[in-house]
Amino acid sequence: MFALDTNVYVDVENDAKFASAGSVFVAQNAVIVSSVVVAELLLAVDSRSRSRLLRNLRNQIDVAGSLTPNADDWQTAALAWTSMAPRTSQRRSFWNDLLLAASCARMGVTLITSNASDFTRIAKHIPVRHERPWRRGSA
Repeated sequence: MFALDTNVYVDVENDAKFASAGSVFVAQNAVIVSSVVVAELLLAVDSRSRSRLLRNLRNQIDVAGSLTPNADDWQTAALAWTSMAPRTSQRRSFWNDLLLAASCARMGVTLITSNASDFTRIAKHIPVRHERPWRRGSA
């Protein structure tokens, strides 16, 4: 089972070839939707795009389900944050990455992300599996 990071959804939206390959990937794999990613996406889109985005995400959730951080994930993320401080970013998006990593690790979900550098660092504190997305133009 896989989950897509926010940056992958953004790339899908902005690159038709990447989107085509992504459609093949999603059709061939169970891709669960993270509530952390949904929140990040909703914060990033304008109101006109929001309805379409929500409709598409709901369809994906209907197929493979959703992944939401639980209380243990919040604790795992906080402990990782403190272990990484002060060398870690204080960005809200980094906190979201920690929550995403914790929930993926708990459920044994592989995260597809273009942000390999942050997740490689995070994986030293949270045992999250992560891979780069499909290559542009191929699945």
